[in-house]
Amino acid sequence: MKTILNILSLIGLALTIIPSILLLTDSLKAGQVTLLMTIGMVLWFVARTLRENLFRPTEVSTHAVEHDTPHTL
Repeated sequence: MKTILNILSLIGLALTIIPSILLLTDSLKAGQVTLLMTIGMVLWFVARTLRENLFRPTEVSTHAVEHDTPHTL
């Protein structure tokens, strides 16, 4: 699942970069570029957000380390 989300995010990034280059070379029209870049943006945000939320590393509890002063009896 993590690999699939990584691939989808890379495809989304490619869809935001490559159409702008193709616009400069007159291979695509402005409307097509806008559509492809919008799809790429949404795909990237969704894939990266899902990846970060589903595969978040576990947080370490710092309750015992919170105080800088040593404990004395």
